[in-house]
Amino acid sequence: MKTNAIAAVQYGIGPLRSENEFWNRIRRHIAKAQSEGAKLIVFPEYLTGHLLSLASPMNNAEACEYLHRFTDEYKSRFTKMSRETGMILLAGTHIHREDVPAEAEGYYNESFLFFPDGRIEGYKKIHLTPEERRAWPLLAGDRYKAHDTEVGRIAVQICYDIEFPESSRIVADMGADIILCPSYTDTAAGYWRVRHCSQARAIENQLYVALSGLVGQMPDVEQVDAGY
Repeated sequence: MKTNAIAAVQYGIGPLRSENEFWNRIRRHIAKAQSEGAKLIVFPEYLTGHLLSLASPMNNAEACEYLHRFTDEYKSRFTKMSRETGMILLAGTHIHREDVPAEAEGYYNESFLFFPDGRIEGYKKIHLTPEERRAWPLLAGDRYKAHDTEVGRIAVQICYDIEFPESSRIVADMGADIILCPSYTDTAAGYWRVRHCSQARAIENQLYVALSGLVGQMPDVEQVDAGY
């Protein structure tokens, strides 16, 4: 039986001194995964939310717009790192407003898969949490995807998505062997809910789930103040 190594990052947040410090942290995680033979690495939900520690306190709409301004750099840097390492990179999730319909106002919480050949595949979070629906200017995605890769056929479910059995059933029926689950939870209860649901989806569908989350604290950043 062929085996493959996948890296799942427990990403630590905290005060940043510069944007370069953020990108250097990302590169170190990728280099470590590469040194251990991983062909794919999974970063957590709200990964670029760490950059909010470089800004003054903002409300949620202002924070979304602040993060959106990093979209081009985010895509450019991860494309380059994927090409240089030959690894598939699930670059957590990033808040942006690209491709938002003209009649809508808001932002997407989207995961991006970067491939060594330069291809980028996105998946927009479909099941927004009650807080994301109530307090954030976020729009829900509406499309499931699965992708053939050298480690198997992969799909993405973002945090709360994994708590809905039908979502994983849909991607399993699309042939997924592995579900990648970038997650952000700020309490023990939230973490174990996502963890247990990931295990349940793996058992129900006879596939693998790779879970990645944030840990640490940024008490001056209301949007991403703590990760468990």
